[in-house]
Amino acid sequence: MEYTDIDDRFWLNAHDRRNILYFDYFAVKHIYGFLSNFAWMANIIDRAHFFPAKIQTPPEYFCRNDIYDIDTSLKAFIEYFECEACFSNEDVSMLRSYLHMLMNVLPYLNERHYNLCKYEYENYMGEIWCSYDELLNFDKSLAKRIAPVLREFSQYKLVPPSNFPVVSSIHGAKSPICQKYETYIEWRKTMSVMVDAWEWLALRDNVAAGSKWEDVPDKVYNGLHLFAEYLSEMQICD
Repeated sequence: MEYTDIDDRFWLNAHDRRNILYFDYFAVKHIYGFLSNFAWMANIIDRAHFFPAKIQTPPEYFCRNDIYDIDTSLKAFIEYFECEACFSNEDVSMLRSYLHMLMNVLPYLNERHYNLCKYEYENYMGEIWCSYDELLNFDKSLAKRIAPVLREFSQYKLVPPSNFPVVSSIHGAKSPICQKYETYIEWRKTMSVMVDAWEWLALRDNVAAGSKWEDVPDKVYNGLHLFAEYLSEMQICD
């Protein structure tokens, strides 16, 4: 991979085409930045306590240890990309696992479920990725950054990730060319599901504060988890 001008911070410019070329890097940078800010300022439990007889809401089982693991995996991907090193299969598998964990709770990462401290925001020593008001709705603010670039990416990306399921035919074996074409078509459909999920998150109305469970359609969760599964290979290879 030929990657240059890293100091340009192109991932902060929504109109920079490199965000589309290296969409995986763009998305991981934003997720890492936003999550790091949110974790510093939100009252997140240190360790989760599981109660088998109780249906727990995300804030009751998503803890700082989980965020630490997710951040570590995201940071590793960023460092490998910036050093033009090879991200091992084991690292990719771990990244997918932690992204799935994050997608489970993403629609709940906001002020309706967590108290945020403005003092911590104003005295934060790290990189600030958004305003305090945007951070109050972490899920929506992150989606507003990712959704439009993902939609543009979906118009360019043709080659499915290596782990994308091959279309099987109930009519027997097909020629490699036909099968490859069908796989491309299925990949475009899959990306459309991802785009719809992120756009729903970016545009949805806020629900009443204090509601333990928010109405998130299954198709949105499906799109977010498809995103988690395939993000590590979502870039355009020239």
